[in-house]
Amino acid sequence: MFIIAPIRLITSLYEFSQVEHLKLDEYLVPFNAYDLIPHYLRTATNRPSKLDQGLYDGLLDLMSLKSIETCFVPHCLAAYGIGITDKSGFKVVYSGDCRPSRELVALGQDATLLIHEATLADHELDSALEKMHSTTSEAIDVGRQMNAQNIFLTHFSQRYVRVPEFVLEWDKSKQEDGGGKYENVSIAFDRMRVRVGDLWKIGRMYPVFDKMYANTAAGRKRKADEMEGEEQGLLEKTKGISHLMTGLPALSEQRAG
Repeated sequence: MFIIAPIRLITSLYEFSQVEHLKLDEYLVPFNAYDLIPHYLRTATNRPSKLDQGLYDGLLDLMSLKSIETCFVPHCLAAYGIGITDKSGFKVVYSGDCRPSRELVALGQDATLLIHEATLADHELDSALEKMHSTTSEAIDVGRQMNAQNIFLTHFSQRYVRVPEFVLEWDKSKQEDGGGKYENVSIAFDRMRVRVGDLWKIGRMYPVFDKMYANTAAGRKRKADEMEGEEQGLLEKTKGISHLMTGLPALSEQRAG
């Protein structure tokens, strides 16, 4: 197994190994990968050693990869996007948590697959700006700019029970522009597996997503109604307790008199 991460993570693993024996000394061989540094930070003075370069080249050969590239993305400190290209030319780009990034667009040009976070719906742009996440349309636009063949949206807000509410737009989009906006767009699910050869099928699954959304909408309304009823019941109980507690002193005084 290979772990590609900032040096801080390796340091954290060593610290954690003081509590939980991870056998790092037996299995972990850390090395610096010059090629993983964002290109604009590379200089002649930080060239890798022959050992580091040899280990990195071995990683590529073992995984049948042509290249691994990273770039900074706007989110928190040390947030990265990554692009991985295998020797056949298949290229997958992953955004991680972030706002739309021009650097990611440049890194991911002509990607076979873009996996991009779409935490919030389009009408929640203010929240997306505040929390440094992307809206649905922003994520799709990143894919369009990099000319990605397929776009998978993921990392949806937990407020969506099963699928995000933007699925509702798909029917409207199909009626207005033939569905062009979502032509090569899909949504990811937990434990989802898709074969490379089956990516072309994603665009034909909109009716399934529509049905799922319909079920979700009904379920969400039912859940909201139930919560509202529970809150109202709790409020009535609270009022009753409040009245009871208010009346206790007066009752005590009457008995004392």
